[in-house]
This record gives sequence, C-alpha cells and structure tokens, in this order.
Amino acid sequence: MVVINFSLENISGVGQLPLHDAELLNIFCDYSNYVVKIKLKLDSPGKKNIETEMILLGVKLLNVPIDEPWGTGKYINEVTCCSKKTNSENCLFDLKIRLNSGDEILVTAKDLVYHEK
Repeated sequence: MVVINFSLENISGVGQLPLHDAELLNIFCDYSNYVVKIKLKLDSPGKKNIETEMILLGVKLLNVPIDEPWGTGKYINEVTCCSKKTNSENCLFDLKIRLNSGDEILVTAKDLVYHEK
C-alpha cells in the first residue's frame, strides 16, 4: 500500500506518479466538506490494474467537462499541477487531468492524498 500526502510545497511530485493511461473510474464530490475523490485504475508497468484514489481536501473549484472533443475516452493522457496565487491563509494548487477524450478536469484544492490500494 502506498500513501503520499501532497500540499503546495511538494505538489510538483504528482507528476512522478504512474498516472499515464490510468482509467478514470469515478469522481465523488462531498460538497459540504470540500472534498473530491477521484478513483482510478493504474495501467503502468508493475502497477497494472491497481486501484488508486486521489483525495483532494479544501476544494475550492471542481470542473468536470464531458465534451469529448477528441472522441470518447476515460484514460489519463496527462496530469499537471501548479500553485495558485493566494493569500497567506489559502495556499492552493490547481490539479489538471487531461483525458484521451480531450476533456480536462480541473480541481483547485489545498491538499491531496494519493492512496494506492
């Protein structure tokens, strides 16, 4: 089992996770608690079919388009993270997940917990 905690200080490490070609299983939004859970199934060498969860805490924005400009698809093409300008109380980052459909999921949050089962 792998558990990694990310915040603004180390969010660039998300780029090292084996998320390319992972299958998007579902996205759960707990609106009242500012939590988003993204469940995936990995498809990288040595990590095939391992289910993982990205738990985003302190969520301020969730954008999940289902336009499919490149055609249908539910596999991750690219994951990027960047810090967001904030005041001293709210250190936030943007997590962008581009699917092979061309859709780009955007979550602005304070913390991220990555959990491989």
